[in-house]
Amino acid sequence: MKEVLVIGGGPAGIFASLNASGDLIHVTVIDKNKEPLKKLLLTGNGKCNFWNQDQNLSHFHSDSKELLSSIFQKQYVEDVYEQILKMGIVPMNKEGYFYPYSMQSFTMKHAFLEEAKRKNIDFLLETEVLSIVKKDSKFEVVTSNGIYLADAVVLSTGSRSYPKTGSDGKGYALASSLGHKMIPVNPSLVSLEMDESYLGSWAGVRSHVKVSYQGKMEEGEIQLTKNGISGICVFNISREVAIDLSSGKKPVVLINFFPFTNSVGRFLDEQNKKVKNRNIGTLLEAILNYKLVDVILKQCEISKDCYYDYLSEKLKSRLIEMLSSFPCKIVSTAGFESGQVCSGGVALKELNIASLESSIVNGLFFAGEILDIDGDCGGYNLETAFISGMMAGKGVRQFLK
Repeated sequence: MKEVLVIGGGPAGIFASLNASGDLIHVTVIDKNKEPLKKLLLTGNGKCNFWNQDQNLSHFHSDSKELLSSIFQKQYVEDVYEQILKMGIVPMNKEGYFYPYSMQSFTMKHAFLEEAKRKNIDFLLETEVLSIVKKDSKFEVVTSNGIYLADAVVLSTGSRSYPKTGSDGKGYALASSLGHKMIPVNPSLVSLEMDESYLGSWAGVRSHVKVSYQGKMEEGEIQLTKNGISGICVFNISREVAIDLSSGKKPVVLINFFPFTNSVGRFLDEQNKKVKNRNIGTLLEAILNYKLVDVILKQCEISKDCYYDYLSEKLKSRLIEMLSSFPCKIVSTAGFESGQVCSGGVALKELNIASLESSIVNGLFFAGEILDIDGDCGGYNLETAFISGMMAGKGVRQFLK
């Protein structure tokens, strides 16, 4: 009987174990938590958005972009989705976002663990892996509960996001000790923080906007907070912002509060003609939250009581700029504690991309967030976990043959 140790009981680790287990192969999942799949319960605010109808590769990111097409190939996508359905999950498609029909992440957890039980996968919980050493053809895995030997190891320890769920980044140290290079790790899908006196004034406001940074544009609802900006549209540009912050740059995110028009100036002219005897404050409050209007007008040094017709061309230009390209000087992110995932991780170029086996240490495989792959909001990171777990699991089976 061949022994396989999967380090990390998250979605990637469970999928790796399910795909590695079989005749003459025994799999044990080691996890430091009391229960596996702890982080899965948090996904999609507990509703578990596990898939997305839009499978464009642009939703996935890596320092080795050219290798992503080998991972997210059509056949792998179809195989993983079919595996999920065969575990009894009935999907609900909400505008292209897929959830379990119950709209509860526990449904996914229960289905995965029942399948693991059916395949006789063992779990070693509340156990921390301290070191991994390859000795001849065996791996010696030293844990807080003893030493274990394995013929193959899958590292699926997660990243540094949400460390309270067990993703504390120690997997990176294990990978490095085995000779692997780390692409710098930064929080992603995370709120962005600013240092402006007006933040308290706009806190609590939500607005439909377009946000842009370095040529990347996202449209959706933004949340203006006492610390800065948040919301899915912000999360989806936070990756690039966080990377630039780490390199000492001073990112400026632009917000278009009037995404419904291509010409804010023309729209204001027409609105001013249409709505009679309204000062600029009243005119704007018919469109935007009054708190936000106050902030924008103060930034423009325009009184709410002024009439649009009486504004100088300079002030009109300033107002149009603030409405269409409001500058947010970002000083930090909300950090790893709040980031849903991380960018960076184990370099894909050091792996056999067909199986995610290390090209440095035979029999060592990787899956999930520990890899240098991260996705946009919308189920893409769970998909990454499932697909990479499947690839690693099948790679283990092929290796042990």
